[in-house]
Amino acid sequence: MRDRSGHGRRPRQGRYLVRALLIGCVLLTLGAVGWAAVAYATHDADSRPTQQKSAERQAGLAPDQHPNIGRYYIPGYARIQNGTALLRYTIEGAGDSTVADFLRTYEIGGRPRTTGPTEITYTDRVDGARRTVVIAYDDPDTDPTKEDIPARITVTAGPPGGA
Repeated sequence: MRDRSGHGRRPRQGRYLVRALLIGCVLLTLGAVGWAAVAYATHDADSRPTQQKSAERQAGLAPDQHPNIGRYYIPGYARIQNGTALLRYTIEGAGDSTVADFLRTYEIGGRPRTTGPTEITYTDRVDGARRTVVIAYDDPDTDPTKEDIPARITVTAGPPGGA
């Protein structure tokens, strides 16, 4: 069977082959661009220090400063302002998210001071800087010895070597 040009079916088969080759090249190019974008994004995310990582490190709460724990709390807010690290955590007070677990995870001890009707404060030193951990309970009738109570924890740590 011949087409209008007087040739056999070969030109039509050649068109399909060229189309398939072009589609394959486009897919290969898109795959390479996607792979490069993922590689670039994941490399940059881990190599640049962030405000959160810097604040955690200064306050002595970075995961690599407590390598044997295996679990960590992620701050809802973390910044360094005027050389002082400020971190805020929300503790749900249920399951394994408790104030006692937070204190145990980050090895915060000593005798707390009562600084308000629903607030207790721990003060210690980390790498020569003063660290203050304030635990605030929402309910004024809270017994701080109970573990299953929601709380807000604010950690501040002065500049390293500061007074």
